[in-house]
Amino acid sequence: MARLNNTESTALLASQTSEHLSGSRESINGVQLNVKELARSLGFWHAFAYVVGILFGSGMYISPSLVARETNNMAIALVVWIVSGIIPILGAMCLCELACAIGKAGGEYIFNKEAFGDIAAFVTLWTKAVICFPATIAVLGMAISEYILSPFIDITASNGVWIAKAVAVLFIVMSAIINSLSPSFVGKTQIFFTAIQSLSVLFFISLGIWKASTGHTQNYVSIFDNSSKFELGSLGIAFYNGLWAYDGWGYICTITEELKNPKRDIRLAILFGVGFVILCYLLINLALLTVLTHEEIASSLSVFTLFVTKILGKNVAFFVPFAAAFSCFSALNGINFISSRIVLSGSREGHLPEPLSYIHMDRRTPIPAVLFQSTLSTIWILVLGGGTQSLVIYYSFAIWFTYGLAIFGVIVLRVRQPDLPRPFKVWIINPIFMTLVSLLLLAFPFLKRPVECSLSMVFVLVAVPIYFLVVQERNCTPDWLRSWKDKLYLCILLRCNLVKCVFVASKIQGADFQKDTTSIELN
Repeated sequence: MARLNNTESTALLASQTSEHLSGSRESINGVQLNVKELARSLGFWHAFAYVVGILFGSGMYISPSLVARETNNMAIALVVWIVSGIIPILGAMCLCELACAIGKAGGEYIFNKEAFGDIAAFVTLWTKAVICFPATIAVLGMAISEYILSPFIDITASNGVWIAKAVAVLFIVMSAIINSLSPSFVGKTQIFFTAIQSLSVLFFISLGIWKASTGHTQNYVSIFDNSSKFELGSLGIAFYNGLWAYDGWGYICTITEELKNPKRDIRLAILFGVGFVILCYLLINLALLTVLTHEEIASSLSVFTLFVTKILGKNVAFFVPFAAAFSCFSALNGINFISSRIVLSGSREGHLPEPLSYIHMDRRTPIPAVLFQSTLSTIWILVLGGGTQSLVIYYSFAIWFTYGLAIFGVIVLRVRQPDLPRPFKVWIINPIFMTLVSLLLLAFPFLKRPVECSLSMVFVLVAVPIYFLVVQERNCTPDWLRSWKDKLYLCILLRCNLVKCVFVASKIQGADFQKDTTSIELN
């Protein structure tokens, strides 16, 4: 490790003006280092773009078939799409109350820490930052490569599989580079991606309107026809598939510290963003019915390719996989942005190694957290297996465990901290109802997919022994190892132009913005 001499330290400190951060007293060799907050550079349209871009993602291209497969007819499927959209709005309003009251980045992780303590927080962090987000990014990366490569090579062959994985990793690296530049640049990029996604959706809807206006409405007549026996377990899986398409509704609460006006923009982005996506999903399903039956939608592996082929022919349908790939990359890029903030928050709270809470001195981007998530996603790509439906079960069970816990936390904090400032407050019936919904969504799939649900539960609960073995045991670290670790962290900060990220509570409560930099003696 390179030694940091007094000249280097003095030059670094001389270039930065700062005031002392009260309450910080530990130091390494007397070297004081600046800390900064995340930049508040994102507005409503950035938040709206993240909500819509992540919600569309790959779910728009695969969920219509998955929902139709588990329902008796398209009438039930449409009800599933409506209810699956209302549930996220109700749940997101609960998270909005917590986001506006607590103000820290981290979403459900930081909410569960405030409501239930460190163990529940670490379980949430493990579930989202180590399992759900990296696995989702990996799946989106593989989906992009498959959409792009399928027209040209056989991706089921041995060589084709590894080519597809290499391309997936390439897109993850591209997203990591974008997310390392600056929050405002990433926000503008996301707005562009979401605009292209929306144009693709409007194209499909326009085709449906055109066909319906020319008399192709015969499938609407049979919308209530039953083709199979109703099963409660199947309905639960159908809701999982619908909620998979809408997943991302609570992610915007993760970036509270980077929104210019979080008290307003979080609510508006969720209401308008999710509302827009609900309308689009309903219109898309109605558009599909103009030329496809319920059975054709349920059995198709690429329903939009079949849809466009029937209307405009194979030559035009050739673009559909590329539109799907673009939509997947928009979601991948947005999730990469969101997940890095959860990692940063977990590091800042002491549940992950400290360097993951560092941000770039000038650009204010959490580069170590972005690299951490990209590395985990790459590992997931190398070991990824199983079908899409199994992935939906694994992911949805785990994610709804964290959602349900955070929503129940609204009730807990109302009791434990009644005087906590709450700029936005939901009706108490809302979190009670959504807690019950979360329990049902955890219970119903067990009726039909007990193996996947049990494995997902094991993945979540394994975080408890890891917490006691890793996080708590850090307090017993020998002095020589602690000293070596601190010197390594100091070297990372000085050599990589990074600073430690901090959170100033007064700013989220409406205090005037002060200087962006303060000074802290490295912990």
